[in-house]
Amino acid sequence: MFVTTALALTATVLLSPILLLTVHGVFSTDWTILSEVGQSYTGISTLFSVAALLGAVLTIRLQIRQSQVAQEHALRDTQFQLLSLALQDPDLMAATSLTTPEHSDAAMKRRHIFLTMSLRHLQFLHLTKDLPETTLEAMLRSEFFDNDQARQHWARVRQNWAAGADGRQEVGFVATADRVWRSYGGT
Repeated sequence: MFVTTALALTATVLLSPILLLTVHGVFSTDWTILSEVGQSYTGISTLFSVAALLGAVLTIRLQIRQSQVAQEHALRDTQFQLLSLALQDPDLMAATSLTTPEHSDAAMKRRHIFLTMSLRHLQFLHLTKDLPETTLEAMLRSEFFDNDQARQHWARVRQNWAAGADGRQEVGFVATADRVWRSYGGT
């Protein structure tokens, strides 16, 4: 089928001058007018080509962004699974490195992991643009920092979050969390 198609296209290209002379003989046409009409359609086809190219570029950018979000989601999911295992098993809890005070008991470590997971969830929603800035601030106010333990948690970990923030959105998340925390009297 491929060979037949290639042969047909080659024959059409080679025989096109003869076909054009035959058409000119059968129909008395003015080739200059037909040429001008063809040139006018060339401009329109160029616009369509540019639009198609822009569409392809935008599609590729969207696919790259979706791939990045999927990769980050997989990484966060793995982190959540590991932390969930630590919450369920005291031996794994002892092996987990945490930024809790040295005198922390198992309950405080579990709270720390839970609060970190909650913040990471909000951060992921914010990074994927599923949680706009104003909604993030409202959720931090009503669902996180209205709790004294959450405010104490942020006081302990905020420097680490600020140091680890990479990119405009992560820095923005930390700044928003810090601003809401300060509104509750955090210093």
